[in-house]
Amino acid sequence: MFRILAFIMMIFAVMADSRLALGSDWSQWLGTDRNGITPENSGYPAGWPPKKLWTKNVGKGCTSPIMVGGKIYVMGWQGEGDLNNNPVGIDTIYCLDAKTATELWKQTYPCRYQGRLRAGDEGAYGGPSSTPTFDSKTSYLYTLSIDEVSLKGATEKWRVRDFSQVGSPIIYNGYIYIVSGSLKCLDINNGQRKWQGGDFEHGSCLITAGDNKVIVFGNGQLVLVEASPSDGQYHELSSVKEIVPDICYPHIALSNGVICCKDKSGNMVCFSVR
Repeated sequence: MFRILAFIMMIFAVMADSRLALGSDWSQWLGTDRNGITPENSGYPAGWPPKKLWTKNVGKGCTSPIMVGGKIYVMGWQGEGDLNNNPVGIDTIYCLDAKTATELWKQTYPCRYQGRLRAGDEGAYGGPSSTPTFDSKTSYLYTLSIDEVSLKGATEKWRVRDFSQVGSPIIYNGYIYIVSGSLKCLDINNGQRKWQGGDFEHGSCLITAGDNKVIVFGNGQLVLVEASPSDGQYHELSSVKEIVPDICYPHIALSNGVICCKDKSGNMVCFSVR
């Protein structure tokens, strides 16, 4: 289910000082390089379990938060009426202080719960699904949705029978990490499974290249795992349980030692690992 804004791009000019980051930014879906990898470290062991900073509901939607210069940009839908009738409500784009949740600004516009071209599992999705992108060169915030990607000309190398409803694969040091019920680590050359573990249902993960760890968010929990265990087994190092009540479709984000988690109902929780 995509929330399609055909030929419409919403661009917001952001204060220039938001480009001044104290650490590594997470400026778009899957991070600044769109690979789910950050040069930061996980903060383990001193920073785990991480300290909860705040929690806030920002509205329904599977859109993921992004983090730039100590600020969080996130979207959500609020409205009334029977969701089966696709009521008109309000989409809101928030800019929040990452450490305090202080609302720095917001923009709203009327929007139905689901897009006009909705199809498929309508009971599982609603509100904005696309993730904003922050352009550090211009300080513009883009909120464009897309609905088609072409694979014309691609050659299949290998295929593994598995599935992940929302998780995106993270490629790192010759391995593929993906949340598909459990966290799975596959060999990038042949797709063979190296190890798996945990119970994350529909979730996401990221890699902290600074210390070779995987941070996993799913099934209402936040878990730290060794990315390259010497014995080839799943090793859980630390965790926080029951942090959000709904399905963890939105992708986890990490910037400047702050981890941001959000469920599809808009319940957002931030933690510090420093």
